Amino acid sequence: MLATGGAGLAEALLSALSASDLQPYAPSCPWSHHGLLSSLDHTSIQRGFQVYKQVCSSCHSMDFVAHRHLAGVRYTEGEAAALVEEAEVQGGPSEDGEMFTWPGKLSDYFLKPHPNPEAARAANNGPCPLPSAASCELGTAAIAMAPPIYPEVLEFDDDSPATMSQLAKDVCTFLCWHLSQSMVIANAWDSRC
Repeated sequence: MLATGGAGLAEALLSALSASDLQPYAPSCPWSHHGLLSSLDHTSIQRGFQVYKQVCSSCHSMDFVAHRHLAGVRYTEGEAAALVEEAEVQGGPSEDGEMFTWPGKLSDYFLKPHPNPEAARAANNGPCPLPSAASCELGTAAIAMAPPIYPEVLEFDDDSPATMSQLAKDVCTFLCWHLSQSMVIANAWDSRC
């Protein structure tokens, strides 16, 4: 009886599908930023920021990137300041123990969608969502959330077609830019030690 149970368990484990068996690999794309003398497409970064801001930022944070980093990436310093002024940044506590808010400044970092990990777990039915950069670095094909990108989920400011492939390409380019910003900051910290 024990041997039969063990054989059944072994069969179940060996025949289980992994997430990589269910998901096809992404097709190879001719990225504009691959190559020795190439650079990131700033228009794609701007559209990717729009996708992040309108779709991804409700769950995922962008640690280590301040709004000042947007200046020079298809945004002038004034346009980047206008983007951040829409946000209310919470600070404190004050001398009276009260929390306070102020209009966003270029020196402020991107706002986190949840005030603490417990609130993030409660909002996501248990798991705490990874920061966007960590999600990219893991390189897994399967996600444990509803599909965040679907056709016509938003309209681009530059009237580009908002197809699923365009949304995915632009947000990937934006995340690549974000990772490069994070690497610059991390290298600066490493050089100080």
